[in-house]
Amino acid sequence: MIQYMRQFLSMLLVLTASLCWFGVQAQPNIIFIFSDDLMAITDAIGGGSQIIAPNIQRLKDRGVTFERACANATVCGPSRASVFTGVLPNTSGHFGYRMGVNSWFNNPVLSETTTMFSNMKSNGYSVYGLGKIFHKSDDNASDFNILNNNNPGPKVSNGIPGVSTEGNVPPLPGVVDGLDPTLYGTILSLSELENYPGYDWYFNNGTPFTYIDENNRSLFGDEQITQQAVAILNSVQNSPFFLTLGYRSPHTPLYAPDSFYDLYNFGSLELSTLIPEDSRSFPIASEKNRWNFEGGYNDYKKIQIANMNYATEDYLLRKVVHGYYALVSFLDHQIGVILDELDASPYADNTVIILSSDHGYHLGDKLRLRKTTLWNKSALVPMIISGPGIAQGEVCTTPVSLIDVYPTILELSGVQQPFTHTLDGTSMVPLLQNPEGSWDGSPYALTAVACDELIPDNVIAEAHHQHYSLMSETMHYNYYSSGEEELYSYLDDPRELYNLLYSPKHQSYLNEFRNYISTVLDGKVEFAKPYQNLYYGDFSQKLNGWKKGGSPNVTATITENPSASEIEYVATINAPSTSYTFVNKNIRLSQNRTYQLCLNAKAVAFDGNIIVRIVRDTEEDSTVLHSFSIAPTGEWAKYCFEFTEVLNDDPYSRRLEIKSTGTGSFQIANISVEDVLVRTSLSCNAENAQVLIPGDTPSSSAATVGLSFVPSEIESPCTIIAQPAAILTGWFKFTAPAKEVNIWAKGNQDFVGGIELYQACNTPAIACTAGNNPGLKSVLVATSLTIGAEYLVRIFHNSLTYVSDTLIQAGVLRVPATSVSELTCNNLNLSLPYELQLVPLSNYDNLVKWQLEITNLTNQASPVVYDLPGNIPPVFNISNPNIYFQPNKTYKVRARAIMYEGPILGQFSTPCIFQTFVSTPTIGSNFSIDLQNLPQDDAEIYPNPMNSDSQITLTFNQGESELHTVEIFDQLGRKVAIDIHSAGHAEMIVTPHSSLAAGAYFVVVKGSAGSVQSLPLMVLNR
Repeated sequence: MIQYMRQFLSMLLVLTASLCWFGVQAQPNIIFIFSDDLMAITDAIGGGSQIIAPNIQRLKDRGVTFERACANATVCGPSRASVFTGVLPNTSGHFGYRMGVNSWFNNPVLSETTTMFSNMKSNGYSVYGLGKIFHKSDDNASDFNILNNNNPGPKVSNGIPGVSTEGNVPPLPGVVDGLDPTLYGTILSLSELENYPGYDWYFNNGTPFTYIDENNRSLFGDEQITQQAVAILNSVQNSPFFLTLGYRSPHTPLYAPDSFYDLYNFGSLELSTLIPEDSRSFPIASEKNRWNFEGGYNDYKKIQIANMNYATEDYLLRKVVHGYYALVSFLDHQIGVILDELDASPYADNTVIILSSDHGYHLGDKLRLRKTTLWNKSALVPMIISGPGIAQGEVCTTPVSLIDVYPTILELSGVQQPFTHTLDGTSMVPLLQNPEGSWDGSPYALTAVACDELIPDNVIAEAHHQHYSLMSETMHYNYYSSGEEELYSYLDDPRELYNLLYSPKHQSYLNEFRNYISTVLDGKVEFAKPYQNLYYGDFSQKLNGWKKGGSPNVTATITENPSASEIEYVATINAPSTSYTFVNKNIRLSQNRTYQLCLNAKAVAFDGNIIVRIVRDTEEDSTVLHSFSIAPTGEWAKYCFEFTEVLNDDPYSRRLEIKSTGTGSFQIANISVEDVLVRTSLSCNAENAQVLIPGDTPSSSAATVGLSFVPSEIESPCTIIAQPAAILTGWFKFTAPAKEVNIWAKGNQDFVGGIELYQACNTPAIACTAGNNPGLKSVLVATSLTIGAEYLVRIFHNSLTYVSDTLIQAGVLRVPATSVSELTCNNLNLSLPYELQLVPLSNYDNLVKWQLEITNLTNQASPVVYDLPGNIPPVFNISNPNIYFQPNKTYKVRARAIMYEGPILGQFSTPCIFQTFVSTPTIGSNFSIDLQNLPQDDAEIYPNPMNSDSQITLTFNQGESELHTVEIFDQLGRKVAIDIHSAGHAEMIVTPHSSLAAGAYFVVVKGSAGSVQSLPLMVLNR
């Protein structure tokens, strides 16, 4: 009795608070509009500006729109079960595999819950359910006062009323071969199909469907729902009502009345949001170990192939988009009817409306149709709530989830929490009152999608086997049970083209997401290593990620092995037959890369060999590419093999197979495939570092290397945190050819590079540069090197807004020497006033500024840089020379040009070496350092700078006596032109192979007598 008294008092307090909040004397009515497959209609993720949905906008104007609302799961069954019970899939273990059989109400956790419908009904509400509520619409009919699942349709029939439309359906005109016509329909309109020979149309229960024209047709299932809702709104309600409208639109098949197709101009539908992507950048688990992973991708590929039969390459995809948009507008019309009827009813001022969907939908983005992914188009859902006391026309960017709907409805209606279980969500009421305020909910919206393993009927699935996403206000993180991860900026990249996983400035976000998902999964998380190429190989997730084929008598059991710490999980294979194969398709291999395959093995009672194979995995080909044989003994041993991938244009087109040539029982563990080069590059190893051969001119040969991502734990000494960072696939070493060298690296348009130079492993960097211009080369100027000493170099990625897997597509690392012979100038008397003469130094288009570089050679000090005036006069005074010059020292001075590409130390002036002294000045005398009028070189270039379409003219002072070869190189060391100047001519014209782009070049003049001269050339835009 005391317990019931407490429950009653609790309910009374909640009800009283609710009535005070609404300022009315009755509980509000609730209309929950819950559609199927409706993506979040926003311009940010594509499609929002094209879709015609005035009534959804009308609802936005009268309520709060949650822009970061996410589904609990991205497939119908588990999403709906989670929403209506208030229990997340990772709590219940119901992720929806085999939804037609593995029903939610048989789940051991969910079967003990009280649905929101039952709870509202038992607390005095009249509860109506119209249309699709749960995945199987008749689930828990007793929870409703009225449940009418209607007749979904129309659907094409095999001509036998009442027989499943999933059966022997005749091919429809225009349907792509291999696509399910019950899903995608046809390119013909309903009115055209009505009279097409051999086709019959029915609702699911066998009732005929008729469509002669817009005015002579059957009502669609969603229209029937609207009619029934109108009847409820026009009736007298003696108690508050909770009305759920389960609209099927815009679920396939994509059929709507013709007038809704006519809203859109088919030819002008904008598909620019479908940015082409490379499927090889997707996580392997998203391709090989995700529920229904083949459906959307294969359908997209079939449509693309079938497009070749049409005049335009996007015709069939455009048909799908057209149908989806038409159905959204059709749904919007139903919402408009409901709003009109509600506004005209007695319930207008006391009714809350909630609009949402079970998950989103892909329309070609990410190379997908349908749903069941963790990406934005699938995970995000519309969420609009309006009603009395709720802010109007406001947008909330706080991440929320469908799991929060149940407790929100309870607080809005003043109904108590269910006694049977704890709700996983949090009421959004504080955000409805103040969309920019705070609340007590989770900092992240959690979304799940099932892995591909078979979950037995009515069994709780392992939560850590599935895949999850976390949405924050600014970022979106995906974690796959393979250990693979994705990190996207929702603010800057809502279409998720750039994975920020290795972006140094986003590591704090990554760590927070990792900590949270580890808490959700009770620490059962593993994060993939950058050199890892096989997933689910350690059996820590049992046989998740593996499939068995062949003899049913062959079994595998997974056990923990606490006796050997290096072998935590053991797979015991009982093989009374040799006709079997254990297959793992979660392997990614790239062309011309060397891999090491390792595993531990032990014979229990086994008389044969274990065979491990790499097999081509395509529909057309299952050729064995690499095969390794192991003869295990009675003791654990580790076996490793190396192999090189060749002729592989698709990293996902491989699978790993395990079988045996004998019968019996054996054990295996710790199967791994690792990229040898990436793995060895994680640590600095001077012995294995690639050797760079620097030259004394920019034309000398230099190593060309491929770049890729691997993490580094090193903190850069030039105030950059590169943790983790993108570095070259290994360390590089060179022997210093001069005291000063330039090191260059360049990536694609997103690359912002940093370079570090080391004297030896495990020592601080002696020089580094951060890089600050995306897409342009990074240049490290290393000075005061010891000639003949060995140095180590690494290159990393730094400070990007976006990072993609192809960020550094290729690059060139050069070590060209820039040191030149030392010329002695007049010594400098510090007691005299002196001037610096720079006549003339041009201000080029890509010039940031001119500087003087002053080096005290006596003290072996680092160079001091002096910024020159913006407009350099022919002769100027250094304002305070004593800062730079001391008596009885030797100095080197030269002009230094800072370009937008980085600090390019071109030979715009020859270094001047001189001594300083102090003596009594001679009256009227002065001293000047002339960095222009030094002895003339053998060759001169004019014009310099030049326009991009000019020819290059060289004048030779010794043209009568020597044959010259002229080569032009760009800043990456690529040869642009070559020409030969015949002896006896003092002038020659060089025409590049093509017009030179703006930038700096080196013209290398080689004389037949062995002379070599490097001249800088600047090219301006026209």
